Amino acid sequence: IENLMFAVIQHNQNRCDKSAEAMKESGELIRVTECRNEKSEISFVVQQIVKGLEEGTRYKEVAILYRTQKTGRVFQQELIKRDIPFNVHGVSFWRRKVIKVVMSVLRIVANNGDDQACRRLIKGFLYQDKEATGAILNHLEKFAASRCISLWQSAQQVLRAKFSGSLSKKLVILGRKMLSTVENFIRLARESTTLSTFVETIIPSLPQSNKYDLSVNQEEAGAQLLNEKKDNRSVREVLLGFIKEFEKKLMVDGVAAEWMCQWHEGGRTSAGGGEVLSPCQRAIAVFLDHQLVEESEHHAKFKFDNEDAVTLSTIHQSKGLEWDVVHLVRFNAGEIPLANNINTVLREDELEDERRLCYVAMTRARRLLHMSFIMTSHNHMLEPSPFLSEIPSHLLQRSSFMESGRSAEGREGEQEQEQEQEGEEAIQSDSFFSCGFLQRFEMQERRTVAAIFHRWARTEMYKEPNKLVFKIKCIVQDKLAAKDCKTKSVYSKLLAMLRAPEEATVENFCASAINYAKEVVKFEQAPLTVREEHKAKRARHFSEQYGRSGMEHKEPTAKQLAFLKSLGCAVVPKNMLEASLLIERYKSY
Repeated sequence: IENLMFAVIQHNQNRCDKSAEAMKESGELIRVTECRNEKSEISFVVQQIVKGLEEGTRYKEVAILYRTQKTGRVFQQELIKRDIPFNVHGVSFWRRKVIKVVMSVLRIVANNGDDQACRRLIKGFLYQDKEATGAILNHLEKFAASRCISLWQSAQQVLRAKFSGSLSKKLVILGRKMLSTVENFIRLARESTTLSTFVETIIPSLPQSNKYDLSVNQEEAGAQLLNEKKDNRSVREVLLGFIKEFEKKLMVDGVAAEWMCQWHEGGRTSAGGGEVLSPCQRAIAVFLDHQLVEESEHHAKFKFDNEDAVTLSTIHQSKGLEWDVVHLVRFNAGEIPLANNINTVLREDELEDERRLCYVAMTRARRLLHMSFIMTSHNHMLEPSPFLSEIPSHLLQRSSFMESGRSAEGREGEQEQEQEQEGEEAIQSDSFFSCGFLQRFEMQERRTVAAIFHRWARTEMYKEPNKLVFKIKCIVQDKLAAKDCKTKSVYSKLLAMLRAPEEATVENFCASAINYAKEVVKFEQAPLTVREEHKAKRARHFSEQYGRSGMEHKEPTAKQLAFLKSLGCAVVPKNMLEASLLIERYKSY
């Protein structure tokens, strides 16, 4: 693991130059598993957890790490089905985004100098436009720093001013709307007598207010941090339940009654002329402290009640924690590093940030690290993470896992690879053009078949012909299952050819398909200059053959006939191909 993390992080230019030394002796290799799809990956990870349990690894010693919460939810659902206890790290009730917004409102009401609460409110109210959020925060923070005032005071001064500096009109309008709403909340708190009434009143005016009506276990899809599996209440009901319990305690202690008397008897104004805090405002200040204690006690109780459980966590939330066994899942391009799509080109600084996160995830394992990626998702072919290519092969133990449960394992680095052959004998180019396997397809179909073989032969895991053919079979099956597949006839024919019973091998694949896979693998292992030369030759061949095939079935054009007549040709061609050949012949006279 120590060698692995260094191999990855050394590709970052902007980093502290430091070294690490493993305190334990060399252990097992890093396991890298390719899975067919999401379902296959989930099945693989669950099988490994169950297998580890049988070998003495307790649930609490295992973690599943992922880049996005969306990935984590599908694993949660499967663990619930399999009755495997799990904790979702870092997503307790009080850490949900919608609850953080409510708590930020309470903190601003109690203390408008709380910059963190103000920052959370701005992000919460402008959640739909991250660019606008960043621009407003950046401007307000600079203004606050230059005048030594709080972020909330900065927002009031900047957004209420006639001229708001570099902020655009759109940003000012958004900011003023947020400011006006929160100021109304502050006025409402001064008039309210109970905290529960105040919170119940402001929820409809908060961003994403519909999420407060969701079931408390719906958002996290099975997380048990509040025993949510047995709790069918909504988020709003749970929050108000906490607050009303707190208010009952204040009533029993007589504190609430005392606040109410002081508020009414003082005419809401103190002897010194200042405003007397309303019972609601006083309750908010006490509730904020009470909530911190309550959350801490709840977390300790939960940890005790659910001690032996698998941990599910995003990579971000796993910082500072370690487990004996770590499954780093969905190790695909587009996920690690995170991008909008696999074709997105990240800036160098963004790529380095993602590589640091990858480094964090890898170093969470004390004893064994599993990394898995998927081949297809929603009928799209995916690639493994580019960070995988930065890891020396001798550190890895590769395997593949398909939905059917079949797995093929192999170890890289145990033997030195044979040196690449130089020259023409490294590849027999004619095999690509006259291969018995390809000849079974129409000329228009051969381009598709050749492309899919060559694409996957470039992947390190499929340098073995049997694995390559098995991979092609899985890809073709997924393509045929897609509703929008435009070349179903080609893929159906290819699938049938892969399993020709009269030529079945021990692996139950067509012998000619295995032979073709061998030639393709040999081609992809040849030197670059040789490959480029033969690629050009193959492209010309397919182009010529495809052109000939199409021209044989088309009538000669008027332009061709006129040109032949001008050359003195008296022969009438039957098709475009014959016309083309006649033109070439007569032009050479």
